[in-house]
Amino acid sequence: AAAASPAAADRLSAMFQVRVDIGIIHLASGVRSVSNEFHFTFFNRLASGGAAIEPVPVAPVLPVTYKEGMDWLDGRRRMMEAVRVGREMGSYITPI
Repeated sequence: AAAASPAAADRLSAMFQVRVDIGIIHLASGVRSVSNEFHFTFFNRLASGGAAIEPVPVAPVLPVTYKEGMDWLDGRRRMMEAVRVGREMGSYITPI
């Protein structure tokens, strides 16, 4: 993935998506395989001295390869689902 262009940097979001792939290695054969995949959606916030918590923008990362593009789309879909669920629960989170 590449860093965003200066024009794209104007569209910062306080949300970001992280995927963690968990793998195992069969010790006898040395064969590696993915055993699980975790997806986390974070809302980057910083306490501003008082009780209020202010969003902190995160610079976008743009996909370069086809696989990165597909991963980005999957992360975007999961993030939007997190926003939808958050809104149903009365949260104020927004993706951009």
